[in-house]
Amino acid sequence: MKLKVTGCDTSVEHTKKHIEDKPEGSKEYTFIHFLSPAIVKSGGELVEADTGACLVYSPGHPQHYAGRGKRWSNDWATFTGASAEKLVHEAKVPINRVFYPSRTHFVASLLEKIKYERSKRENQWDNVATMALKEVFIKLARFSKEDAASF
Repeated sequence: MKLKVTGCDTSVEHTKKHIEDKPEGSKEYTFIHFLSPAIVKSGGELVEADTGACLVYSPGHPQHYAGRGKRWSNDWATFTGASAEKLVHEAKVPINRVFYPSRTHFVASLLEKIKYERSKRENQWDNVATMALKEVFIKLARFSKEDAASF
């Protein structure tokens, strides 16, 4: 198994009371795109994450985050496989801490594609979902670099 998307959802709405708290983390990588302000525990400290912030948790790393308002929302995807670590490291995005790509307009549509493919399970659905996840990380790499020439 090279790379497998194990879960995905977009524009997930939460109440203020909802807190993600997984002291043992999970067995897979978790990508989160915050659509509203949040609080993230990172390195033993609480860090404020603004709208548009992203976070990639590695397997086994504690996960703790919550919204900063009455309602909050996020997009997310989980993935695993032998090439999952390679995908994350080649994108050169920070692991287990909040980061801010200069653009995130592509995240929702690509995760929607993954969600669709996972629900319909048509011919080659897993390959299409994997390609969409790869595109998310390629674009995160592209827009996480300070490149004044691109503006």
